[in-house]
Amino acid sequence: MWDTEIAVDLPTMKVYIDTCVISGFAKGELSTQEAEAFSILLKLHADGSVILVTSTVAKEEISRIPQEYRAPHESVYAQLEDIPAVGYLTLDLGFGIHLLGVKQHSIYRSLTKLLKDTGDAQHLYQAHREMASNFITVDAKTILSKAHEIDKVCNVEVLLPSTFVEKFMASVG
Repeated sequence: MWDTEIAVDLPTMKVYIDTCVISGFAKGELSTQEAEAFSILLKLHADGSVILVTSTVAKEEISRIPQEYRAPHESVYAQLEDIPAVGYLTLDLGFGIHLLGVKQHSIYRSLTKLLKDTGDAQHLYQAHREMASNFITVDAKTILSKAHEIDKVCNVEVLLPSTFVEKFMASVG
């Protein structure tokens, strides 16, 4: 469907991969189109055309999978760049009558209000902090359905693997 033999002279973009893509691929539960697109993403990553990242938030989620089923998930995870999770708190400088203290980062707080699942907000915040241009997920119900609002909050475009591959291939001609 997609030609992966391309020469890319564009700046390498950073793309965050959600745990549901890693697990869906590992378990063979992605649709044929999404599995093929994710395979292409892994090839683009291997040849340096894109940088695929995920955070230790995903590693923590994978570590909760029963050990007898965990190996395929860890194998897919190992192919991605592992970024350490950054904190969700920021220093409150305490101007005016406020005391010096710590509070949740405003973008993280906005994401937790927008998304019901704290893990989803954590992933998207990690993508934002890592300056990923895109967040790749197959979570239609809670993330893709709010893609426009998420982009407004944290400037990260949320896409299916297949949609990203289509857009990427179109951009490189």
